Amino acid sequence: MRILKLALYILAILLLQTVVFARLNLFGVCPDLVFVSVIVFAVLNKGRRVVLFALPASLLQDVLSLGIYLHTIFNLFVCVILSVVGDGFEGNEFLFAAGFVALFTPVIFLLQYGVLAFVFGRQFSLLQLLVGFFLLEFYNLLVFPLVFMVLRKLSYE
Repeated sequence: MRILKLALYILAILLLQTVVFARLNLFGVCPDLVFVSVIVFAVLNKGRRVVLFALPASLLQDVLSLGIYLHTIFNLFVCVILSVVGDGFEGNEFLFAAGFVALFTPVIFLLQYGVLAFVFGRQFSLLQLLVGFFLLEFYNLLVFPLVFMVLRKLSYE
């Protein structure tokens, strides 16, 4: 039953991100619900379950969006870092996960922007880079409490 709930959760966040938030973006930036969910799930859970959550969610996100598997590689990389750093952590999980969202959001944004600018020839704009950088950080931290609350409930059922 838990697997079915997590699958429905992944489907819901993918629909929100690719259909709703893609249309309601500001300056081409929308929150990355899969990325935030992977970090929260990695903080709340340990071991193989984290990869079994992150891999399908990230693969589906890549198939539905950019399509070059950048999200999959980065989200799995973050899972590995969280499993190493978070091993034995006994503090406030909410603040720990929020810190990792705040820390890795700029990295994924710069990576995506760099790939779009240098590989696909997108026009580079410093103003667009800075505005997008701060908006994505704001959006991800804005949706973080809701994602944390939902995944905490799903993780401990």
